[in-house]
Amino acid sequence: MTKTLVKIVYLNLILILWTPMIVSPETVYPFVISKAFYSRILIELAVALWLSLAILDPRYRPRRSKILFAIAIYFTLAVLATIVGVNPYFSFWSDLERMNGLWDLSHWLMLIVVLVSVLQVERQWKNILCWNLVVALLVSIVGLFQVWNISIIPMFIPAEVVTDCRTYSTLGNASYLAAMLMINIFVALGLLSWATPSSRVTSSKKFVGPGAKRLNHGHVTTSLWFNGLCIATVILGTVCLLYTGTRASIFALILVVIGLLITMILFRDINRYKSLAISLSALLGFMAFA
Repeated sequence: MTKTLVKIVYLNLILILWTPMIVSPETVYPFVISKAFYSRILIELAVALWLSLAILDPRYRPRRSKILFAIAIYFTLAVLATIVGVNPYFSFWSDLERMNGLWDLSHWLMLIVVLVSVLQVERQWKNILCWNLVVALLVSIVGLFQVWNISIIPMFIPAEVVTDCRTYSTLGNASYLAAMLMINIFVALGLLSWATPSSRVTSSKKFVGPGAKRLNHGHVTTSLWFNGLCIATVILGTVCLLYTGTRASIFALILVVIGLLITMILFRDINRYKSLAISLSALLGFMAFA
């Protein structure tokens, strides 16, 4: 029963990652409403399944975490701001155009709790991040086809997505797309630096609490498709980021790359992270000439 619940929750988490690809042409705000409903329904389902899992098996209950504690403080401050704000009703529910507010924030807090409770070993996080890169790569491809005035998914993407202005892919906002791509570019670079051809880890064992059983999960060897996914995400994501025309994200990407290279030189980590250094240098060179 426990293994089945874990697999269902894990599948649910993967489905949540596909939120950026959800577009509903029949709604007033096709890029916002569909994503909000889709993600919230799946998050609520994941939380319900996780609660059952946590009751059955104490290993899947949240553990002490400084990061989780900091996020909880942030959420508490958001609750206080909602209560003492000018319009508490609007602060809580938001509107159809934005679909955020405290209600939306509470869903993402619950999702974080589920993530840190269910994903307990490195391999699981790596797989989730890989699925995230797959979605980011597809969003980048849709954005590049948008630049060329081609709709590759006409059934799911409305005609107004195809435009000759700044690309915004399936997010409906060039700034949102740029922020998403910038984060995923660094995620891809991080995974690429972690994955070396000689790294072979057969198992990973981790204690998850006093009296709990030891979890044993096998690691898959780094494969060609994994490296290809990371490289494709960096290349296509960077090109699509440039077409968003969002200068803040573009400059931020350049400054962070320069900062990382300087840090690696100062701490003499160039040889240790040779693949990352080469990738960052190539990315910086491409951005400079672009």
